[in-house]
Amino acid sequence: TSGVDIGVRYDLATSSAGNFRFNLEGTWLEKYDDILPDGTVIHGKGVYDRGVFPATKANFSTFWAMNDLSAGFNVRYVGSFKECGDENVEDDCRDVEIEDLTTPDPNDTIMVPQNSRTVDVNVTADIFASYAFDVGLGPSKVSAGVNNVLDQDPPDIYNGFLASSRAATYDFMGRFVYLRLSQGF
Repeated sequence: TSGVDIGVRYDLATSSAGNFRFNLEGTWLEKYDDILPDGTVIHGKGVYDRGVFPATKANFSTFWAMNDLSAGFNVRYVGSFKECGDENVEDDCRDVEIEDLTTPDPNDTIMVPQNSRTVDVNVTADIFASYAFDVGLGPSKVSAGVNNVLDQDPPDIYNGFLASSRAATYDFMGRFVYLRLSQGF
């Protein structure tokens, strides 16, 4: 495996509008190769064979806090990749050379992808807010939020676990609303 992970954070403190934090975390995958005991190399970047390994993934978050109030949002991005008709990319998803019937020369060939489809980009967003207060027992906080605000379904991955998608990568819950009370002592 090789690639580049990047994380950028910017904090902005203002006297009248509160404090802001902006986070961007991303991954660019150069390669993901799996070497089998017989020496066969399976190239997993950009194809679904060993899991979801698109070329790019990213998270962007913004947080705001002022006095006892805070709020923010998070956006998750998972890039597209190719899913093959069978889980073995090397046998079923590679391009094959066939005769080009659009030219009169029988020696002309073209490369044709076999049994594959593109799994689309997936973007989900969360929002949240909280209020901190003290009831005499210690610090208290009430928080509320909505995960997957737009109720984005995970993309279908037909070779995925349980033949639907990949829970390790995508949100299966759909829109999720929560309310939380925390009490410190």
